Amino acid sequence: MFLHIGCVKYNFRRMTPWKDGIVFSPSQMVINETGIETRQENCRSMSNWLGVFAVKEAEEHFFLMVDNCAGYVVPKRAFADTAKLEEFRALLAAHVMPPA
Repeated sequence: MFLHIGCVKYNFRRMTPWKDGIVFSPSQMVINETGIETRQENCRSMSNWLGVFAVKEAEEHFFLMVDNCAGYVVPKRAFADTAKLEEFRALLAAHVMPPA
């Protein structure tokens, strides 16, 4: 049992993101008719709209789900005004099927 706890602690430390790695590095998100692209200094990823199966809107964020436990978080403060926010909602409605 002691050996198992030591292995868990070791693996947890190894899985902690680096301070200068891609998890905490500055990023830019581009959302358009094609899908969602994230850009970082050393990394770029793209999800087309077929890969987004649900959108959940909360008070301050949108959650664009690509799996049961993975998705993109889009803060509403990223939009310059209400018109841009409504434009984004329309883009989501046009490309993401509502959950059944």
